[in-house]
Amino acid sequence: MSREDLELSKLHFEVESLKNQLTQAQQEKRKLELEVELLLSQVGRFGTFARVAWPIVSVILSTVIAGLALWFTFNQKSSELDHQKSAIAFSAIHDATDDSKGNDVRISAIWALSPFFGDNNETQFFSTAHTLVTVLVTGADDDNLEKAYSKHAIRVAAAEVLGRATPCQPNQKDVQLFTKRLLFNSVGSLDTPGLVSIEESSVVTHRAALKGASGAQTPGADLKLSAIRLVVERYRYCLANTDLSGYDLNKINFSGAHLEGADLRASDIRGGNLSGADLQGADLSETHLADTLNWRESNVNGTDIRSLQDAPVGFRDWALDQHAVEMESSAWRSWNSKKRVEPHDWSKWRASGFAVNRDGVPVQ
Repeated sequence: MSREDLELSKLHFEVESLKNQLTQAQQEKRKLELEVELLLSQVGRFGTFARVAWPIVSVILSTVIAGLALWFTFNQKSSELDHQKSAIAFSAIHDATDDSKGNDVRISAIWALSPFFGDNNETQFFSTAHTLVTVLVTGADDDNLEKAYSKHAIRVAAAEVLGRATPCQPNQKDVQLFTKRLLFNSVGSLDTPGLVSIEESSVVTHRAALKGASGAQTPGADLKLSAIRLVVERYRYCLANTDLSGYDLNKINFSGAHLEGADLRASDIRGGNLSGADLQGADLSETHLADTLNWRESNVNGTDIRSLQDAPVGFRDWALDQHAVEMESSAWRSWNSKKRVEPHDWSKWRASGFAVNRDGVPVQ
């Protein structure tokens, strides 16, 4: 290679070297520019947000996402639990009402229904209530003594669940629903007959037909009514303004009972305990009261005792001295509607036969 060619090659090499150095310098410059832009972003508004606020937002978003996941999981579990509860209730209702099942199976099923009586789920609550009242009067009214007794443990179990451990406590807001709109009739209201009241009336009527003129024994009907009586007894502290007319309440424990304004016409309370019973404004007309206990410890102010049946000796005079009355139904209801306005002179009003004017105000 000639000297000129060598010089030319060297020159080309030096030129390429200079180009490479220029390119490297440009790259370094660009790197510095990017670093400058990064620094500027960190001191700008967006940079401040990215550096300070974003970690907080990130935590919040993570929490929300976790909360949503938990909510969906809870709803799924809750739905599964409701499904399981419904299955348990359905199975218990089936076993409790199946006459082919033995007593042990039926009684276990009845107690399995206990959590559903008063449940917030209205469908389960009402289905359970209907089932328990149906089981309360299980068997035939004309069953003989042996057959009637064979099913009585089932009826008692239903009565225990219906009566619960401590009904009528102030902290139980569902009491009115139980006593006035579900189990028993309310005075003056025929729109929503109580489940227990319907069965009571049916059994009492059928028992009378079975007894007939011969007075035949009716153990099947009698044991049904005794199971109903147990439920009434459990609810005795919240029976004010309840319609118990015609009920068989023989030997019932009404000690401390709240029966203000209750309708007990033609009911049978023979042998019952009236210690501390509040019967103010109750209707006891034509009620059977033979052999009742502790009646002197009850409150009968304003109670209508017209046409009492087999009252204990001394009861009538004592009750009238305690401001009970003997009035025709229409007059008594009229007086009651005026909140039993006191006469100026009770003795004179009593002597006049407890007369009231059209407005229900005592006339002396």
